[in-house]
Amino acid sequence: MEATGETGNHIVVRVDRTTRDWSDLAMGPPSASDDADRAQNPRTEFRFVSGYGKPHTDAGSSGNTLPRLNNGRFPTSGDDPANNTWFDTKGNSRIVVDLGRSIALARINVYSWHSGALSPQRYSLWGSNSGTTPDNGTSDLSRSWNEIAIVDTRSLGDGGKHGSSINSGDGAIGQYRYLLFEFPANRPDWNRSGFISEIDIFGQGRALAEIVVKNRRAGVQTLKFGNILHSKPLKNDTPFLIAGPKLYEYGAMDGSFPPVGRQNGEQGGVWCHPIKLLDAFEIEVLEDGQPSWKLVDPSQFEHGFATATFHFDQNGLEAIRQDFVPEKEAALVSSLTLRNVTNEPRKVTVRFRGSVDIRPSYESRLPNGPDIIEYRDRLITALDSEMAGKWGMVFGADRSPASHRVEDNDGVLTYPLNLPVNGSVTLRFVIVGEHLTGIDGARSRFESIIEHVPKLLADKENLYREQILEGVKFSSSDSTMNDAFYSAKANVMMSVMDLRPGYPAPFLAAGFPIYTWLFGCDSLYSTAGVTAGGFKTASRHTLECLLHFASLNKFGAHEVASNGRLLGWDHVQETPQLVLAIWNHYQWTGDRSFLEQAYPVCREIIAHALANADKDHDGYLEGAGLMEQSGMGPERISSVCYLYAAYESLANMAESLNDTGAGENRRRATELQRSFNRDWWNSKEQMWACSLREDGSLTMDNFWAVVLPQQVGIADRDKALVALDRIENEWVNNEWGFVAQWKSKVTGDGVGIVHNNVLAQTAFAYGKPDLGWKLMKLSAKAPLEERMLGAFDETTPGGGDLMQLWSFGPFLENVVVGLAGIHPQAGPHHIDLFPQLPSGLDWFKLVDCDVGDHKIALEHRRTDEGVTTTVEHVEGGAPIFGTFWLSGGTTKIVTLNGRTITLTNRRTALSSIELPSLNYEIRPGQTLVITRTEDLTAPETFPETNQRPKFTKQPKGAMSP
Repeated sequence: MEATGETGNHIVVRVDRTTRDWSDLAMGPPSASDDADRAQNPRTEFRFVSGYGKPHTDAGSSGNTLPRLNNGRFPTSGDDPANNTWFDTKGNSRIVVDLGRSIALARINVYSWHSGALSPQRYSLWGSNSGTTPDNGTSDLSRSWNEIAIVDTRSLGDGGKHGSSINSGDGAIGQYRYLLFEFPANRPDWNRSGFISEIDIFGQGRALAEIVVKNRRAGVQTLKFGNILHSKPLKNDTPFLIAGPKLYEYGAMDGSFPPVGRQNGEQGGVWCHPIKLLDAFEIEVLEDGQPSWKLVDPSQFEHGFATATFHFDQNGLEAIRQDFVPEKEAALVSSLTLRNVTNEPRKVTVRFRGSVDIRPSYESRLPNGPDIIEYRDRLITALDSEMAGKWGMVFGADRSPASHRVEDNDGVLTYPLNLPVNGSVTLRFVIVGEHLTGIDGARSRFESIIEHVPKLLADKENLYREQILEGVKFSSSDSTMNDAFYSAKANVMMSVMDLRPGYPAPFLAAGFPIYTWLFGCDSLYSTAGVTAGGFKTASRHTLECLLHFASLNKFGAHEVASNGRLLGWDHVQETPQLVLAIWNHYQWTGDRSFLEQAYPVCREIIAHALANADKDHDGYLEGAGLMEQSGMGPERISSVCYLYAAYESLANMAESLNDTGAGENRRRATELQRSFNRDWWNSKEQMWACSLREDGSLTMDNFWAVVLPQQVGIADRDKALVALDRIENEWVNNEWGFVAQWKSKVTGDGVGIVHNNVLAQTAFAYGKPDLGWKLMKLSAKAPLEERMLGAFDETTPGGGDLMQLWSFGPFLENVVVGLAGIHPQAGPHHIDLFPQLPSGLDWFKLVDCDVGDHKIALEHRRTDEGVTTTVEHVEGGAPIFGTFWLSGGTTKIVTLNGRTITLTNRRTALSSIELPSLNYEIRPGQTLVITRTEDLTAPETFPETNQRPKFTKQPKGAMSP
């Protein structure tokens, strides 16, 4: 997009933004030969002005100079701090340029590139031709400087490459030796200026290229699936993902494939793990008498979870590109429909270019030989020379090309098409990868896939509708939360990877595009929520993979490359965390065969951890924990918290399997809880230490892990409540939520979505529904406001992985366990219920929630008289029973199916807070309705009783609509 305006004496300012190469900017790419470049003019200096913004410690300043601004080197990605300059400031920053001599200036270009909010430029430019440096610290620059121009590119949007060019409309900008740039902060709430990548200054007499005005039209990004419909302006470099268990595509919504991630930006493109297939592909439409039309910059990008669709139009042609990954194939289908909207028939040629890059995945340590690319029998074929017969790929279309060629690593195919008047033609491209049977296997599957594209698409869309919209269903008075819930379910479907034989089973990838393999920590925070959301098979398979690697190495795996190569088990908390996750899965499923398989491994890895990671025998495991931070003590809070949870889990497993060991593990848990509350609490700070040093002294690192003692229940009740109050008041901001580390002011600081998830779980457990709901709402901003609509980012504001397992998995748990309060024990048919209504919600309803062989529904609704809860035992082979907890508050009269009932004050199992409760039993097909109304006259007493009410059969469908 371009804007022009004049300020000062015939000064013309042009601004532009692109997500493609620097050369696509209207003012062209940065220069390494301008008059301010150090190689051309060694006397030029760029200096920051003291008293204003201070360069960030990683911004490359040397003394008071800023050498990156004229070193001729430019960023290579949207997150390249090594080639940018920026300031820590909430206010203004100033840069003074000394050209070393007076120059008649013809053009000044400023360049910036960042993936988000630090890319837009906003500055005022001043000049002086004084013999000495003018006063650059004054608040009134007009006393010593001439104002040249004011620049603002914010209207072009965040992200991408921004360029601004200052020119004279009739000759020189002016004769200057000194220039001063004043930059207001881009994000005062982050204490950050914008990124500045390069400043180019050109004197008169140079042959300067014309600034080409580009007509860039803003598009729209839309998420459309079921009842979900969200749209927002399209930022061209916004990433998108479509995936299947055996292949995924990661590109940009403008139709390009920018560099992303590790391996020098190689983690985008088309991947068939453990190998990459394509860096990119490009579709171009050619027509006699018309300029070539590359299908980029769509007017609309639409994501439907199973598909990604790009809408283009130009010169009487409409083009729709729709991509999807068949669910059971290592293949990508990209269908192009061209429609002629004129009254004349058209002849066009479609050119498809695929940029081959067969390479192994991160840390797989597999060979990477030169690629061999050729054309054979209407297809481009490619193989890795060191893995011929195993690795290979093919791509082509549903018809033979008119021409073909191979250019370096690009395979190019062209297809002539005749477009009738107001008619359309569809051309289907298929890309197939293979890492076991080479090109021959890929070619064979291509032929099968190309014949069945419509059916494969229908199967994919039907599967997604069934798995996402059916099963566990959630609705509430907050429509955004409903959409976030179904988006989280969709993220589960998109994250399943089947990389057998490198893995024993399919599993949930940690994130896209960076962590596309098995991660212990991310999985262990997520499998309970994924199971609660209705995906017990995906959870079980993920846990089976982790058990497999744990049984081989006696520790819980931290991460495993996509070919099954173990990358490390150096995060000691993951060993006990795996035991907890196994028990949580059993509580939801009652899968005894799974528990019998897992229990011996759980016992073995805990024994191994105690023998090898507790050298001082104080009961606390030593080694790196959840927080990857240097300078901490060897014993970490995450390890001790999850070790306590593992002891409790092992005791429960032993009891469930009628094995010895329950008593010993209960004793260990009790002793650990006692010593932890003695050794880890800082009474002066009223907070938990994050680690212990060798001498037992505390380190108060103030990381978000301080929530873990409350999450797992190791904290004494009184300490837990104090810690939670401090966390709520000092670690949580209103913009994004629960920050990673405490500091005196956290306003505006971004967060990891997992931070919000874990604190929300804990808040609900301690009867703090407003805090839990606040954090859920902030987490829901990720899929509904950030980058790709529908995708749970790793962090907010949008950053890190586009889709992250421990962002959407625990979010599902917060809906089902936190808000709806379903606490399962499937083995003994026991379900405790603790539904809560935050003040910002009027009602919610959860339907078809599976607990073992049971299916239940629960509705919680605020009425004029109080709150009504309806629980239906939809199906099951036995009665279910448990305790129903009521949130605290004033005394209530409670009726159950119309009969007044007496309540009992009890402490909850995890948080030990005392709440009124009742025991219940409900048979299959029965419904119970609990109505609470305020009683302003009755005394607030809850006499103890162990009476379990029995309920008469209620008609099916008794719940409110």
